[in-house]
Amino acid sequence: MPLSSSWTFDGVSLETAAHNIRLLSPDEMVPARRGRNVVIPGRVGSLHRTKVFSDRVIALEMWVTGQTAAAMQSDLETLQKLFGSAGERELRRIMANGSIRRIDAEVVNAVTFKPRTESFATFIVEFLCAYPFWSSCAIWECEVGISDATTTFTVDNRGTVENDRATVIIEGAITDPKLAIGDTWVKYTGTVASGETLTIDVDAFTADLDGTDVTDKITHGGAVAWLVLPTGANTATLTGTGVSGARVEVRFNALYF
Repeated sequence: MPLSSSWTFDGVSLETAAHNIRLLSPDEMVPARRGRNVVIPGRVGSLHRTKVFSDRVIALEMWVTGQTAAAMQSDLETLQKLFGSAGERELRRIMANGSIRRIDAEVVNAVTFKPRTESFATFIVEFLCAYPFWSSCAIWECEVGISDATTTFTVDNRGTVENDRATVIIEGAITDPKLAIGDTWVKYTGTVASGETLTIDVDAFTADLDGTDVTDKITHGGAVAWLVLPTGANTATLTGTGVSGARVEVRFNALYF
């Protein structure tokens, strides 16, 4: 049985024109990884290189019907217009527990409607997802006050995938703030004065201080991403000098296979 009970694409409920929607791809698949090990001439075997997740395809089977042939034709045209739109659109599904998850998807393969009668047809639509993980619609927030040069707190990633799409918000006063989680860290070299807000967008690789671009003052280590949140409870450590009434917040949407 599919784990989701309803679907929307580009804000349109698929149940508006289609029926009996069935997920053909596995409900909770782990996407394939891409990349190869490195072959060194004269060396036996190869040198291991960590692979990264590739894109994924989500396939849905459904049927369209109407009390009359004209009614079915109207629903067919609604679906053709929806699936014929260019570019990525938001695909949403409601899980068995009532939570909603989203993913950016586009329809690139042909959608072939197979008539069974003059008022009944079946079809399969495949959604190509460049970024392969589902995302929670709810935003998880972890906010703590900073009163010392070193502040330790817990960031709980309740998703099933490590998260490299967080937003870090730091309010001053603090100088040279550095946030470390696991083996990764991100640091701003400069002062966030009292009343100022530093926003670090880990996904976009950008940072701004009250609207001023300060990306060139960011350094990081431990991974290609600026910061990575492993699954589960993570110990986060924020360090800095000149701390006075400061605050740090880590915000993210949980990611799922």
